[in-house]
Amino acid sequence: MGLLERALKYKKQLNETGRETLIDRIKGPAESGFNERPNSETVEFYEIDDYTLPSISEISTDESITNIDEYIEEPADKDVKLPTLTETITKDSDVIKEVDHFSDEEIVFLNDDMSETTFIQADNDAVLFNDNEDIILSELADESDKQAAESVITDINPADKLIDADLLKHDGQMYHMPEFNDYAVLYEMLKEFTRADTIEEIFGAVIFSIMGQLGVSSVSVISPSEEDPGKWIITESTGIKIQEEISWEVSSGILEILNSYRGVIDVEDLKNDMSLRDDYYRFISVNARLVTPIIYSENLTGVVLVGEKIDSAEFTPSEVEFLYSLSEAASSAIEAKIIYEKVNTELLGLRIEKEILWDVDIFQNSILSAESIAELEDIILKNFYSLGIESYTIFLEEENPGDFYPAYFESEDFLEFADSGFRIKRDNRLAGFLQNKKTSIILDNFAESNVITETFGRNRVDNMSIFISYPFIISGKLSGFISIYKINAAVEIIDVDIRLQRIVRFIFPYIYRLIAIDPEKNRYNDLTGGFYSRLEKELKRGSDMNIPVAVISLSIKNYKRYFERFGKIEMLKMFDTISEIIKGRLSIGDFSVRIDRHKFIIVLPGKDRKYCATFTAILKNEITHRLNTSEFRLLVAFISSVFPDDGKDIFSLLEIID
Repeated sequence: MGLLERALKYKKQLNETGRETLIDRIKGPAESGFNERPNSETVEFYEIDDYTLPSISEISTDESITNIDEYIEEPADKDVKLPTLTETITKDSDVIKEVDHFSDEEIVFLNDDMSETTFIQADNDAVLFNDNEDIILSELADESDKQAAESVITDINPADKLIDADLLKHDGQMYHMPEFNDYAVLYEMLKEFTRADTIEEIFGAVIFSIMGQLGVSSVSVISPSEEDPGKWIITESTGIKIQEEISWEVSSGILEILNSYRGVIDVEDLKNDMSLRDDYYRFISVNARLVTPIIYSENLTGVVLVGEKIDSAEFTPSEVEFLYSLSEAASSAIEAKIIYEKVNTELLGLRIEKEILWDVDIFQNSILSAESIAELEDIILKNFYSLGIESYTIFLEEENPGDFYPAYFESEDFLEFADSGFRIKRDNRLAGFLQNKKTSIILDNFAESNVITETFGRNRVDNMSIFISYPFIISGKLSGFISIYKINAAVEIIDVDIRLQRIVRFIFPYIYRLIAIDPEKNRYNDLTGGFYSRLEKELKRGSDMNIPVAVISLSIKNYKRYFERFGKIEMLKMFDTISEIIKGRLSIGDFSVRIDRHKFIIVLPGKDRKYCATFTAILKNEITHRLNTSEFRLLVAFISSVFPDDGKDIFSLLEIID
């Protein structure tokens, strides 16, 4: 018979006498039948000869098994009785003696002088050691010895009274103070917390743990309301049904006490306080007996409400300690979850920022490589399509009169801007809105907007899926804008919006610069086209409002002689002076242009022929007064025509003053 088989047999013999060993908790190979399995390996055990364990009947219940020496021998005297209490063990002793093979628990207390006191809880006896390994308290024979031992315990730590003799007595037996130290249970609960994806799931794990461990009728969690953080409501609950919404304020009542106390509070202890009576009824109306705080960043973020126990028993100190330990664990889990979500949000933002910068850099570098207007148009088309933009328009500012025209749009031209002569006037309400807004706008109900309908027309608005506009403001002036009408269904508007907010900052300066240096465009420049366009606009406006429009021509007849007499620089100064004099006499709505080296045209909307005579006389007097000298006099000539008396179109009026 092998050694393990002998041990199992001896254990069974001990069990038959009613005694229990630690090996009862372990299922050994002999008991499990492991060595009898056909597929198991054969292990050889060497017999220990000339030794036989004593029979159980030969050992009394008061005896202890002595130590086994290095070479196991059968005791010479089997009738020797060992004392019930273990002998004193000193630090210098080389002999290792058993305190109690069947003790259940050993607790070590730390005294004020940093010495250790060990308390051993056994089935029928308890032994207390100090750091010198001397026995302080055990199951003693007479009452006088017990009183003497109690006095020793009292002197161990009189300040903190870590162990009190009265607390160690229970039905004639000794036991340790109730204290929640089941860390294995908390560990399992913390694993549930780590698996939670949201704070609500952590609260759910807290509720489940309390219901399972304490057996209470209900558990609820109250936290600040999303609409009103100062108002606390029940957000999670199990075991009760809330008929109406009940709220609390953390700045008053029991929650105020809990916020400063930061421990478990029994609301029954506060029911006699008249100032808390309403708050007390509010808590018991939701079956709350114990309230436990949940703290995050030193602030009260939630409160767990625990109902009465199902068996109507009172809560023990160990159960209260469990609630407090659980709330601390939940607070740590919530803090970790918030930090985790914050870090994830920041990482997501950095990844999005990286993608945005990548797309913008590609767009910017491609524009810099454009060598002509036609190539620029193709680059814009490809980059907008890669961003998921299917319909768009880039509006540029005309030099004169400053209106906005559709310069670039998608190749399909969904809104039919090509060769349409479409313009958005500078005084248009949409242009004014973008000028004042200075940031991108996203219109949800753009189809119902009068501004959008008046600007683009109903037919174009019906072909729009969305409307987003991005203005380009420089020196406080609207110099162009981008409008988006349709994006790919697989693309989010927010992604397009973030990228275009960056793109609009550089695309307009690049476009205007490329237009300025484009050799194809600069082969011909129409410098007077803007003036004639504006004049036509004023004539149409005068016709609609039935008001006159005066057109005056001012020319210097002897400018060549002035050039020969004073030179080019003085001649340029003379024309600059005349320009300043004309601008100084213009009213709001009037405008002028220099169309030749020596000729100016002045347009006066709403002015008649009589006003023209006075106006030209004033101009002539001021010009001759500032520029005529005793050596040279300018010859200034004025010719005027008035709409509609002298002509009803631009050509008739200009022919008169030519």
